[in-house]
Amino acid sequence: MSIVLDPLAVKRIFDHWFATPPNGYIGVRYARNVRQILLKPITEDSSDLLLQWMKEDIPLLKNLSSDQLNIVSRNIDFDKKEYFVQVGNKIHIPFPPYTNGA
Repeated sequence: MSIVLDPLAVKRIFDHWFATPPNGYIGVRYARNVRQILLKPITEDSSDLLLQWMKEDIPLLKNLSSDQLNIVSRNIDFDKKEYFVQVGNKIHIPFPPYTNGA
């Protein structure tokens, strides 16, 4: 059985994952402290860790290869970048805009 999700459904899955506090469900290990990574410059190691967490928490992602699930960025200013989760080659889900006060 294959599951077909449209981009909006995929975005909602990631939005939920980013918004859920670490271990936000009793008895289930789901969601992580993503802010600890996103409030610092993202490196190759931290992006690999985020992808690992996503695959552990979201069963639909477990079988995706590194070509199908990536973290990509674009420059929005000389000192700022915007990061996205790339699923396949068409779906780009923006990371939430965390700040030190959030």
